[in-house]
Amino acid sequence: MNEHALTEKAKKWLKDQPDLWYLKVHGGPRQRAGVPDLLLCVRGVFAAVELKNPEGSPSEQVPSPAQMHQLRLIANAGGRCRTATSLEEVQGLVWAIRAEFGVFPEPEPVNTRGRKTEQLALKPRRRR
Repeated sequence: MNEHALTEKAKKWLKDQPDLWYLKVHGGPRQRAGVPDLLLCVRGVFAAVELKNPEGSPSEQVPSPAQMHQLRLIANAGGRCRTATSLEEVQGLVWAIRAEFGVFPEPEPVNTRGRKTEQLALKPRRRR
């Protein structure tokens, strides 16, 4: 899977999440260099994700100096940052933020044919 395919998978998953907003950033000459690929707001927490090609060379899987600078600025401002080479890493960032608010994934019900029968419920669990 290349970076474009990863971006499409991440956008599809993010679109289905009821408690977040996201924006796919399309770089251009009139934009600051190094702005992360995805900007998120999860339950009021700002987060940024720089997607990297999981099949690329090791140098393609590391953020550029401009990207690292932008990620550092976001982190210093209180945002959450992540470089991701898989959908699971994007999901991990979102679920880590949700966990801070006591929201954890419910097990997904499965029928006998292995298909999902209900949507994922995003309910806070009571702490004991």
